[in-house]
Amino acid sequence: MRQPTPQKSLVWLASYPKSGNTWLRAFLGNYLFEADGPLPLDALKRISSGDSSLPHYQQVAGGRYTMLTAPQRAQVRQQVLHRIAGQAPVNLVKTHSVNAKRAGLPLIPPEVTKTALYVIRDPLDMLVSYMDHLAQTPEQAAESIADPENHVPTNAATVKQILGSWSAHVDGWTRAKAFKVETLRYEDMRADPEATFSRALKAIGAPIDKAHLLRAIDYASFETLSAMEAQNGFSERAAHQDRFFRQGGSGHGKTTLPQAVIDKVISDHGRTMRHFGYL
Repeated sequence: MRQPTPQKSLVWLASYPKSGNTWLRAFLGNYLFEADGPLPLDALKRISSGDSSLPHYQQVAGGRYTMLTAPQRAQVRQQVLHRIAGQAPVNLVKTHSVNAKRAGLPLIPPEVTKTALYVIRDPLDMLVSYMDHLAQTPEQAAESIADPENHVPTNAATVKQILGSWSAHVDGWTRAKAFKVETLRYEDMRADPEATFSRALKAIGAPIDKAHLLRAIDYASFETLSAMEAQNGFSERAAHQDRFFRQGGSGHGKTTLPQAVIDKVISDHGRTMRHFGYL
């Protein structure tokens, strides 16, 4: 029996962890959904799926996902993503996964991919937030983001997320050939949010209304998001953290990280950093 043609409907909202993915989702949520005020933080789950939600994988695997072999899990991922792709003509999907293959299968299947928005941040600034989120020392975090097998392990809510090294992650997404990728620098999102978020909307085929755009930028500002977290909390905050939104700035990695850590990050990722204007 002939299989139906997969629907190219997934719009990936991709980044290495702690690079601005939540900010991008907050902007899109506030732009795409009319509201009298800022969209609540935990409502972000309603505007985008995630590619690592354990219940989705358990459903496909008949409740046996954690007992499967690596190749079997790779097959289940394909089925999960195909299911999401069939939900609507356009499906926003958050991911921290590297754009590479595992067990012979692509983690980001092109046959169901429409396009991608990829957020990149200076790895020195990203590292400060990354180590806080994972309760690591600067030295441990620098080792982690240089590890080709770096990953977020399976937990009670999510399946294993394969990140790879920071450079491999950036290269895998920004050099993708099988689908279009719009790269958004975190620093440009801060310096010129109107132009940068307009590019994001154009990339996903959303009409641009300037008044609506400016309102969404305001509703998704660091100050607004931080204030909402202070009042109502945020489910994506790690258990050991007192807050998810820490600083939201740029340049603090160079002034707060030990020099040996800075040197290691530049040694490990200098080529990619230089290409994107971070050196």
